[in-house]
Amino acid sequence: MPTRLLIILCILIVEGTNLRAQDLGPAVKINTLTTNSSMSMDPRTGETVFTGRVQILYENASLTADKVTFNRVTTEAVAEGNVRIERDGAVWTGERIQYAFASRKIQAELFRAGQSPLFIKGEKLEADPDGRKYVAENASVTTDNYSEPGYFVRAKRITMVPGEYIRADGATVQIGS
Repeated sequence: MPTRLLIILCILIVEGTNLRAQDLGPAVKINTLTTNSSMSMDPRTGETVFTGRVQILYENASLTADKVTFNRVTTEAVAEGNVRIERDGAVWTGERIQYAFASRKIQAELFRAGQSPLFIKGEKLEADPDGRKYVAENASVTTDNYSEPGYFVRAKRITMVPGEYIRADGATVQIGS
């Protein structure tokens, strides 16, 4: 009897990769956005790897990417390929972003981010665990929401605390292209 139950469970898991949405714990929802998505899970670590266009929803945050390694225990994700994260009106995009949903810690490479009136892009971004302080390297910041802004501040290091201050180290101001 246990063998038959195990076989049925395995079939359900394999067939479950074709579902449009799956629940992986409280407050976490996974949506596969393409028909050729796949999933593999390691029950020892709690990590699940999703390939194909995937969306993870957790409270007020949404992460969408081509490939996501998600740990349902820690709510941490490593997203690769056309990554987009939306939370509280802010948007982060990039090719590779590590994001902890519960703590809001973020690490990104070659990123763009913004929430009016401030937009930033750069080579590297890190946010502290409470999501209040952001540090970007080799980055530029502007209030001009265009792919080619009319003006921006470029700096080796930009530190931002939303609603409080922006600090730019090694900065230059550029007006026009």
